[in-house]
Amino acid sequence: MTTNGTTNGHTNGHTNGTSKSLDWTKFANVVNGQLKNTSQTRHSINPSTLEDNPEVPVSTQEDVDEAVDAARAAADAWGEVSVADRQKAVLAYADALDAAKDDFAKMLTKEQGKPVRGFASSLPATML
Repeated sequence: MTTNGTTNGHTNGHTNGTSKSLDWTKFANVVNGQLKNTSQTRHSINPSTLEDNPEVPVSTQEDVDEAVDAARAAADAWGEVSVADRQKAVLAYADALDAAKDDFAKMLTKEQGKPVRGFASSLPATML
């Protein structure tokens, strides 16, 4: 089951629910199920090492409008999906987040400087 949705995500080569490790060095917007680069990017600084973090998209108003239009269309399609299939999709998404929680913690450490062990308790709560 796929729906045309919008999210800001990591490039992993798959937007259709298949499993593959995330690439934590390349980021793109996902609009209508497709990875979309933007004309501008930016990066933050790792506060622990002062090294550059990976480049991330900077979206223009046009990028946002395109994403909102795609999300509205996806909402209509999602409304046609049975409750049981929506539940399966949401649970599969939660499982995928859980499988990548260590990588999320490492990336958040690079962004915020908080020790990885500090995310051990807080990260699962954000995925509920």
